[in-house]
Amino acid sequence: MVKKAIYVIGAMALATTIWAFTGYKNLCGHPSPEEIVERVSQRLGLDETQQTQLSILVEELAQKAQAFHDDREAIFNTLLDQVRQEQVDRQAVDLMIGEKRRQVDEMIDLAVSGLIDFHAMLTPEQRQLLAEEMEQHHCRNQRFHRW
Repeated sequence: MVKKAIYVIGAMALATTIWAFTGYKNLCGHPSPEEIVERVSQRLGLDETQQTQLSILVEELAQKAQAFHDDREAIFNTLLDQVRQEQVDRQAVDLMIGEKRRQVDEMIDLAVSGLIDFHAMLTPEQRQLLAEEMEQHHCRNQRFHRW
């Protein structure tokens, strides 16, 4: 359980890091992987090798995320069909949820290993810049979560 929590925290940290550098592009969607790499590269001063490694990581995460979201409508329709039946088929729902959990676990594993790889390729100065960016992002978002 602790190991899973560490993975979730790592995945959230990577997602927050990438989001902190990209911001919200517009109301219709998220920034492209290229835009993410460009923005992170500018803010951290990444060299070409680092940009290439980051590009591979971001593209891989984007593909996994797209696959994760692509079946959302199918899952909704399946659940809707189940609700309309006389009884919900527990086995069918469990299978569907099990598949979604598998996808989430894959995303977490990829995000955690990506975070570790990304951190390893940074210089100490870049790590400091990254930490500062994450702190600023965290502070900006905290004001919206206070009661």
